[in-house]
Amino acid sequence: MCFTGNGSRVLIERCIGAGHPSFESILGEYVAHYAANAFVDTAPYPGITDLVAALRSNGIHVGVATNKDEHIARDLVARFFPGPFPVMGGGDGRPRKPNPRGVLGLCAEFGVAPEECLYVGDTAVDAETAKAAGMPFILCSWGFRPRGDLEPLGRVVDDAAEIAAAAGVG
Repeated sequence: MCFTGNGSRVLIERCIGAGHPSFESILGEYVAHYAANAFVDTAPYPGITDLVAALRSNGIHVGVATNKDEHIARDLVARFFPGPFPVMGGGDGRPRKPNPRGVLGLCAEFGVAPEECLYVGDTAVDAETAKAAGMPFILCSWGFRPRGDLEPLGRVVDDAAEIAAAAGVG
């Protein structure tokens, strides 16, 4: 069973069970620890910084939809990708992926239809989210799911250049 990918609450549920008497306390400790250490050993995957720059220079909108708490995701994105970069994250009662609300919110912000977008992810949750939103998608082999788990879900790419090509850049 994969424990990550559905947000902090689901992660802790999978670890100790939702009915654990200390669940809320443990969840709170985990969230605080993650927030304090979000930048430790964290960096964009190889080629992604250049990919984002190439997409932007070709007039292609780029955003992030994540199950991370939105304030943490915004801080990470701001550090690694300066400039306008919309982030739709979890928290504050917003539904988490695979609910398509976040990615559809990004579409609305960009003024584009979902079918005009390319959703790039690395999990089954990402594939489910894209399908629920009516978006074409590709999955990255370098994320935290093995390629073999991703292949039955759709197209899998092995580097940032393949994403650029799929987006019509490069």
